[in-house]
Amino acid sequence: MVRKRFGQRGDTIVEVLISIGIISLVLTAAYVTAHRNYLSMQDAQERGNALKLLERQTEALKAYNVQGHSALLAAASGDFCMGVGDTLTILTQASDCVVDSTGQKAAAGEQPAYTISITKAAGVSIGSGQDFMLKATWDSILGDGQASVQMEYGLY
Repeated sequence: MVRKRFGQRGDTIVEVLISIGIISLVLTAAYVTAHRNYLSMQDAQERGNALKLLERQTEALKAYNVQGHSALLAAASGDFCMGVGDTLTILTQASDCVVDSTGQKAAAGEQPAYTISITKAAGVSIGSGQDFMLKATWDSILGDGQASVQMEYGLY
């Protein structure tokens, strides 16, 4: 009786290693893409928080002016920020102008910590108003240094 030998079935170790390598590359690419998307979403959220903080500062400037403190705002020099709370105040200490995303003074080492600065625009006024440059800076989650947003606000 003659037996027929059929070829062995199954994969060789080389084929298994190649498939594991390909799967690893695909999973690595998926992880990198997902991580970049996460960082981009976090960056957009931080930028949105900074804009909201600046909007609160503009509202505080407006309210401070309405309360009759326009002379103090006119004399403001250097960087300052507005203390928002029960009473509106101008804060000139840089450490008082470092806040968290809710606008409260940031604890040491808290991230993101936004540094708010308001500067009266030199030589710029429209009518009887005054222009201010508001800027928020923070450490970028993308790892490319400082991120910032700024806006100009005209107080009349």
